Amino acid sequence: MRRSVFLLMLSFCIALGNRLHGQTLWSLHDCMVYAVENAPKYKIQELTNQNYNRDLRDAALGFLPSFSGSISGSFNNGRSISQEDNSYINTTSFSNQYGLSASAYLFNGFQIVNNLKVARIARLQGIEEAQRIADEIALTTMQNYFNTIHAHGLVQLAREQLAESQQRLKNTRRMAELGLKGEADVLQIEAEVATQDFNLTQQENLLADNLLQLKESMFYPIEKPLQIDTTVRWGINLLDQPESPETLYKTALEHLPESKIAAMKVESTRYQFKSAKWMLFPSLSVSGSYGTNYFKANGSDALSFQKQLAGKQSKSLGLSLSVPLFGGLTRQSRITRTRNEMRIAQYEQEQTRQEIEATIQRAIQEMEGKSKEYIQAVKTVMAEESAYAINRRKYEEGLINILDLQTSSNRLLEAKVKRLNALLGYQIKRREVTYYQGTSYLDQDF
Repeated sequence: MRRSVFLLMLSFCIALGNRLHGQTLWSLHDCMVYAVENAPKYKIQELTNQNYNRDLRDAALGFLPSFSGSISGSFNNGRSISQEDNSYINTTSFSNQYGLSASAYLFNGFQIVNNLKVARIARLQGIEEAQRIADEIALTTMQNYFNTIHAHGLVQLAREQLAESQQRLKNTRRMAELGLKGEADVLQIEAEVATQDFNLTQQENLLADNLLQLKESMFYPIEKPLQIDTTVRWGINLLDQPESPETLYKTALEHLPESKIAAMKVESTRYQFKSAKWMLFPSLSVSGSYGTNYFKANGSDALSFQKQLAGKQSKSLGLSLSVPLFGGLTRQSRITRTRNEMRIAQYEQEQTRQEIEATIQRAIQEMEGKSKEYIQAVKTVMAEESAYAINRRKYEEGLINILDLQTSSNRLLEAKVKRLNALLGYQIKRREVTYYQGTSYLDQDF
């Protein structure tokens, strides 16, 4: 209890000192938010979603009639037909035409309706895809973050072991001068110090490599320093028991982006298949037009501009029925393709659900396994610490040799490494299980 309180106070003092000296420690949440905001893949999806919004707007506007207008003017020099009496004249003339037209589908096999539904589904798919990408980036960043903490923990353990061996070497040399230890003990400890110094260098290189991987996953400038918060909650809350795999699976299907995207794809291909089948049916459309013109020839007494426009008006209104008879079997081919795409989407949804179920089951098992490993590792560390303390006294009293003490020291280091591995592994799996329970990585409490 006292050790836990001491470590908590020490971590607080270190964090406070870093803040006072202008050194910002990046938390796990900070790193994940930065990674998502700066990921090119996420930015690309945001732009794609903007296109989906435009597609939805265009599909909604498909219910409105289409309008067009035209204005034309021309000069003619030479033989032409007079629009006043339809006689041939040889002069310079000017004509001006104006027209408006509109058309709308009354029935086209519900293609406009289905296109709107497909566009709406595509927009929702884009939103879920953006969330899936954000979750994927956050998970990768989290794994690299914990790998960096793990490497930092190994460096700390290697430094502690090296410092203790260096102190032991100093004590052994003093005892050798007094005749209490032999020169062989001194040489053996010197070799141990050299080995541990080499191990420390390896762990520091591993820490630098893990930090580089973290920067890469965050899209953080490689040349800039990055200091993360390496403090870890040394403990496991045994009350953090997940729901049953069946319950968790049902919850995950309702909120996981992968599950939603697969379901939306099935729905979208179903509407596309319906549209393809309706292409075999007739389509009905209505159209209307309005037009007028103005004509003026040199040397003629033409009516005024306003009178000609009013007197030469033409109007039309019509219905058009289009019956597909034969189009090179393109419609039948499209029906076959869309049917196959719908079935493919259904199989992909089934495969996605199976993968989600297996992933959830695996995450729960690994979380529970890491929890048990950590509890056992804590007991092992306590036992090895007691054994090492006893062996150290025995060595100082000459009851065991240096090799036995080194073996005990290595067992203690191995136990601490296992404890660190189990704790960090549990922390990752706990967050994954929480994610399947409906809380995204960015919204979890860290």
